[in-house]
Amino acid sequence: MAGKKRRRMSLGSMAMLLLTALVVLGCVGFLSMIAGDELYARTGEFLRMLAQEGLFDSGTAFDGLITFTYVPVGSISKTVHILLDNKEIASVNTTSSGRQMSYTIPAQSHGFHTLEAYFDATINGQVIESNHLYYELICIESLNTTPIIATNFRDSEVAQYTSLAIPFTVYDPTSLTAEVELSVNGNVVSRQTVDRTQQVWSYRADNAGELALEISCGSVSRTIALTVTAREMEI
Repeated sequence: MAGKKRRRMSLGSMAMLLLTALVVLGCVGFLSMIAGDELYARTGEFLRMLAQEGLFDSGTAFDGLITFTYVPVGSISKTVHILLDNKEIASVNTTSSGRQMSYTIPAQSHGFHTLEAYFDATINGQVIESNHLYYELICIESLNTTPIIATNFRDSEVAQYTSLAIPFTVYDPTSLTAEVELSVNGNVVSRQTVDRTQQVWSYRADNAGELALEISCGSVSRTIALTVTAREMEI
């Protein structure tokens, strides 16, 4: 947008914008932009926590239309952006505050699909962008028996000795459980039988350098590629 600056989490003016996002039946959290040092100090951490710890169950399997419902709060003109697989599919201008709105996503092909949502607004000539919500949707087609692996882990770089908690969900259309292998740099470190609920892979990145963490089920796999930056001493 020519002539306008874009930034996140501005603390320059007293305003608060919230976007409560819900998917189908569950609240998935808040998109928030807090302006004003004192207000941010009192509420910013809480709102950002909700954005990360929303109630959306990534283990839900969608076999048709996906209803994305959200409630924008804040008496200011704002634009809500909804993206699917990194492509914007909806841009909604609204001044609504506290009123539920929704967008219907068409049925998707068998596999995982990324859903992203955020809003922006112009305050004092500056475009302020909220934090983003990211989720991976599990979408299924009848008669397709290919397992699906979804994970919301998005980091690409971590410090040495960091303890990672990697959430993942494995959906096997042929069974209520799935046989999973966890591998580090090509070496299997764990074999597990998991159900369709979200699991957490705990791993400590002790060695600096490139790190490949792989989750596999049958012929399907997901690899998380990380760069582990060196530290002089363990903390």
